[in-house]
Amino acid sequence: MFPSVARLPSRGFDAVYTPRAAWLRSPTADMTRDLIARVVVGVLFALMSANLYADFMRTGHITGLLLLASESLVVVLTVMRRRAHLTAWRAEVIIPLRP
Repeated sequence: MFPSVARLPSRGFDAVYTPRAAWLRSPTADMTRDLIARVVVGVLFALMSANLYADFMRTGHITGLLLLASESLVVVLTVMRRRAHLTAWRAEVIIPLRP
């Protein structure tokens, strides 16, 4: 540890931790962010599906369709997942500040 830092007085948790804005913690904001994430995954999968299908129609290779089938499981599991509970956003919540 740096000597200049070791001499400083210890600060309590309240002095270090600054809570996030209230609107970022609201359930509506959490649901909105979750919905946006699911829509983005769905849109990206749709774009990939269109590209792979066009490639299959052009070349006749089945490998693109196999990739599409395997990736569809990932997308279904991502979109249908349950929402996560509240998690710690900062390490100070989990790790004690004082030795």
